[in-house]
Amino acid sequence: MIIRAFHAENVLKYKELKLDDLPERGLIGISGPNEAGKTAIVEAICLALFGRTFSYEPDEVLKTMKWGAAKASAELVFSGADGQDYRVARYLNLEGHHSASLHRLADDETIAQGAQAVTRAVEDIVGFSFDQYVESFYLAQREITMPHASSGMVRGLLGIAELDRVADELQAEVDADRRHIDDLQAAIEDIDDQLARLAVVDGELAERQAALAARADALRDAQRAVTVASTRRAQLEDLGADVETQINGILGSEVDTRFRHWRERADHLDEQVATLREVCLSVDAETPGTDLVRWIGALRERVDGFAAIRARAEQHAAEEREWLGRRSEDDGADGETATEAAKPHDDSYPAQRAHIESELAGLPGRRRWVRLIALLAMLVAVAVITVRWLLAPEVGFPEGEQLAAQLRAWFPGWDPQTVENLIVLRWTAGIALTIGLLLSLRGGALTRRIRRLRFERERLDAHALEAREHLDLIAGIDEQPLPRQVESLRALHDRDIDEALDAFADGDGKALLDADALAAWREPLADDRDMFREDMDALLDTFGAAVHDARQIADRAERAQSEAETAVENEERRRAEAEALTVRQANLRAQLHEPRERIKLRRMGLDQIRGTCRRIYNDFNVQMRDYLVRIVPLFTEGRYRHLKIDDDFKVQVFSNDKNDFVELEELSSGTHRQLVLGVRLALSQAMVDSQSHGMQSMILDEPFAFFDRERIRQTLETLPTVSDEISQIWVISQEFEGAHFDLHLACRRDSDVLVASPAS
Repeated sequence: MIIRAFHAENVLKYKELKLDDLPERGLIGISGPNEAGKTAIVEAICLALFGRTFSYEPDEVLKTMKWGAAKASAELVFSGADGQDYRVARYLNLEGHHSASLHRLADDETIAQGAQAVTRAVEDIVGFSFDQYVESFYLAQREITMPHASSGMVRGLLGIAELDRVADELQAEVDADRRHIDDLQAAIEDIDDQLARLAVVDGELAERQAALAARADALRDAQRAVTVASTRRAQLEDLGADVETQINGILGSEVDTRFRHWRERADHLDEQVATLREVCLSVDAETPGTDLVRWIGALRERVDGFAAIRARAEQHAAEEREWLGRRSEDDGADGETATEAAKPHDDSYPAQRAHIESELAGLPGRRRWVRLIALLAMLVAVAVITVRWLLAPEVGFPEGEQLAAQLRAWFPGWDPQTVENLIVLRWTAGIALTIGLLLSLRGGALTRRIRRLRFERERLDAHALEAREHLDLIAGIDEQPLPRQVESLRALHDRDIDEALDAFADGDGKALLDADALAAWREPLADDRDMFREDMDALLDTFGAAVHDARQIADRAERAQSEAETAVENEERRRAEAEALTVRQANLRAQLHEPRERIKLRRMGLDQIRGTCRRIYNDFNVQMRDYLVRIVPLFTEGRYRHLKIDDDFKVQVFSNDKNDFVELEELSSGTHRQLVLGVRLALSQAMVDSQSHGMQSMILDEPFAFFDRERIRQTLETLPTVSDEISQIWVISQEFEGAHFDLHLACRRDSDVLVASPAS
């Protein structure tokens, strides 16, 4: 890269800086006192090229603006490694805006726009970055030191920067994998410690689960015992209260109590006594209220005695209902069965009445016809007898002659006096009279039969009415007091029922029918009730104690089960934790394989890269030794010709005085700096040969510290001859005595404008 021209405004010290037609070859000297702006010129050039300077970081670019200025610009024309000329321009303002552009002068094509894009494009064109530039072609003020072999410039020069980067990445990955392996090993060891602390024993969970199952069974048994005891006690308490309620009801009952109530109380008390006996039998206790139970048994006998009479009455009602042809109230038959039940029996009331009605249905009509025919027959007989009498000659009635004449008219040849005609009349009259008499007798027989059937019908109807009354009486008998029921049952006129009622009324049933007998029978009932209550209280206390004991047992069983559950849960948690830790440890052990394989593979890569780098460094040392052998004698007037470079880029020179290779630090300060400057120039030459392969400029800012005048003169004379490729060399110093420059820029403290060119 050769700098052709440079223009800047409000950059660092300079309000205006204008350098045109800069020489492509030769020395460009910059001189002036301290703070005259010498270094500002080359830093402004760095700003134009890379957007930053050696003194300021990239984020401090605004500090390069001249104090008090609102904006700044820097424009540089340079030739690239490709031999073409380019113009790079940068613009800054106080608002922090930084813009840049890069153009190729041959066709005025815009190569890049924007600060970062322009910087990257410039690096591609010149063949080096800012860091490589300041380590090779820009010797900053008082920074004349020996470069290290691992510096960015040297690595870039050797072309191993990428290899070093890859090696660093591989090493970083190896270190990361090693740390990862260490972390995995630590985690595995930690899991071992956790598993040791857990100390899970095979079979312990099964034992604790078996213990839990046993205690669960014990708890269920205990809870069942509590439930049974509590239920029995509550049952006894309710039973006792219910029995007392029933007894109190009996004590308040009178003789007009319905039999249904007596039976319901007896049934209920029987059930309660049976339950009481069952409960007492289950705990091997004596049934309380013996006298009361005996009294309840007597009530049961009386109720059962009257119930038998009621059953006979119901049977009587069923018989009469069947005779009446009614279906029983509880007969739920349907279909064919219902049809059969609806058919009247031959001796039932509907059947008999239907039979009578069927017989009566035709008898009156037949009787009317018989009587009519008998009357007609009698009339015919009377008529025939009358005609015969009128026609007799001995009578001599004129009506007879008229009748004879008429008969002759009707019947020609009629002669009433002939024997045949007389016989006909006699037979006609006899037959008609006989028929009339017979039919009259038949009519009388029909009348007697009709009267008998109607009487029978009335008798059946009366019997049916009585049966219906009996059924109605029995149907409503439950709503009647017991004495009234007895009277109603007597109204059935059933001999068996009457005999049973007599035996009931004269026997145990008298207590239910007679007020005095009821009072006498009921007299000990109150005392029996009190004794029953006392017995029940004692029995309830016994059951209460049993409930208390059962609850204590259940509480202990529940606590035992809770402890067993906790033990099982803890063991399950420990086992689950141990299993999870084991699985996790197995996973961690499996994870060790991959980083170990990566480390093995990367170590192989590192060995290859390091071997390659060593070979490159060895070749580079040979090349550098050749450069130094050619350059260093020029700076030392031939006093030091033999040099040696080790792998760390440490240079030793052969001293004739000591007859051995010595370190540069063992030489005088001036000689040491001359040799270092020679080494830097040799590196720059190597940089040119390896990267740009073109003409290159170089900036030396105050390289002559601790140089005497003779060394300065000698160095300035030697610099143009060191390299054909490093043709443009910028040298900055406070003063140059007797030196020749192709362009000399003199800076002053009192001026912020510098305009120069070879012509001026």
